[in-house]
Amino acid sequence: MKARFVSVNPSEGERFYLRLLLSHIDGPTSFKDLRTVNELLHPTFQKVALERGLIENDDNLSQCLAEASVFQFPSALRRLFTTLLIYCEPGDVRKLWNDHYNSFSEDYRRQYHNLQRVQDMVLVDIMVLVRYKKSNPLLLKIMRHVNEIMRHVNAECPGMFFVDGPGGTGKMFLYKALLAEVRSRGLIALATTSSGIAANNMPEGRTAHSQFKIPLNLENNSFCNIKQQSGTAQLLRDVRLIIWDEASMAKRQAETNADTFIRIPDDMAIPHNDECNSKDALIDAVFPSLQINGAVSNYIISRAILSTKNHYVDDINDELIKRFCGEEKVYYSFDEAQDDTNNFYPIEFLSTLTVCGLPPHCLRLKLGCPIILLRNLNPTNGLCNGTRLICRGFQQNVIDAEIAVGQHAGKRVIIKLEMTSTGVNSLVIQQLVKLYNDSHIGKRQNDPLQGAFGLQVESRTRHRKAELLLEALRSRLGLQITGLRH
Repeated sequence: MKARFVSVNPSEGERFYLRLLLSHIDGPTSFKDLRTVNELLHPTFQKVALERGLIENDDNLSQCLAEASVFQFPSALRRLFTTLLIYCEPGDVRKLWNDHYNSFSEDYRRQYHNLQRVQDMVLVDIMVLVRYKKSNPLLLKIMRHVNEIMRHVNAECPGMFFVDGPGGTGKMFLYKALLAEVRSRGLIALATTSSGIAANNMPEGRTAHSQFKIPLNLENNSFCNIKQQSGTAQLLRDVRLIIWDEASMAKRQAETNADTFIRIPDDMAIPHNDECNSKDALIDAVFPSLQINGAVSNYIISRAILSTKNHYVDDINDELIKRFCGEEKVYYSFDEAQDDTNNFYPIEFLSTLTVCGLPPHCLRLKLGCPIILLRNLNPTNGLCNGTRLICRGFQQNVIDAEIAVGQHAGKRVIIKLEMTSTGVNSLVIQQLVKLYNDSHIGKRQNDPLQGAFGLQVESRTRHRKAELLLEALRSRLGLQITGLRH
């Protein structure tokens, strides 16, 4: 029936919202049934769409603070208010302040009876938080790393440093600062990368194969093709700093034949009988007794199923979320095509698009399920791009979550949904988290797994990352590796 729906412009009001509800609600029996949400009859279809989270609410920032105040302390609410001020650009800050001032100041009002002093202390806290976030505290950490590395360069003391961090935390800034500092002194610094695309982002960057004359076809006894008396050899003798970006992506062992890229032993493989049963067997092997152990954080974060394609990731995540206990919470993205005044791209069409690196239109979550953050919200408190969290509670606009790994593990945080619009090829998708039971191989190379590990690949798949990851994990004691042989 959806294929017969006529196109409706959002300017048509109730007709547009009726069509939006029909696209998301299965089996409505009447218009009254459509206008009923949680046994409450609403007067308009627009109100129903708003209550179901299908359209954006102009007052969602206020709702976010109200929902967060149910389970968060005033200090956390002040941090959330600061985040909203910086990233969400509210239109009426004064109204937002007045509506939620009691929640912001509850702790100070218990300590002091002078109302003016209480207000001043709350304002000072928020001012300090705003200045701290805008001052980019990561810059101080980066400068400490620059000073440590430059100490080795100045003393001509050999050293090796491994830089690791989520996207957007300043790794490239660190590289460029080091290259500029060393080269400004008349010394030689080489910028090397594992891929040609990354080399374009580095000043005078070159690939490792070009820089060190590494053979393209590697074997166990391969050597760099550099003559001892050549200019390249002299350059490497005089170099004071070598930066190798994406070093973990480089090939670490000999290349094998094409038809032996992925070899999973029979005693570690699940035979592929049919799509449904084999997938269930793989999930059962990696996540045994999920309904019993689903609430245990260590059980969830120490297990993973890797896939070679993103649509496999979404399929397995949908199957896994059904196995978690408890009520399901559904969040929808607000999708629109920019400058589409003639409505050439209906919302239901935009909702079917799955952009790489962003969550699907319909995000289904349950208590205890893992999620991953998709942008940097507050890196100093552990909320970075790629941070893994465990869901602990849901509201309409916020998620109560617990950081699962890293130095901030165990910290409870609140995540505001639809923080800002993310433009991708004129498409706007507003969600900040994604389910993370299953993952793409390219995002799991340095991820520690201590429980069970599953690998799903296509027939005759030639995926070098899968081979490297499998061979690295195979040697780990106590690690169960299960592959789905197609």
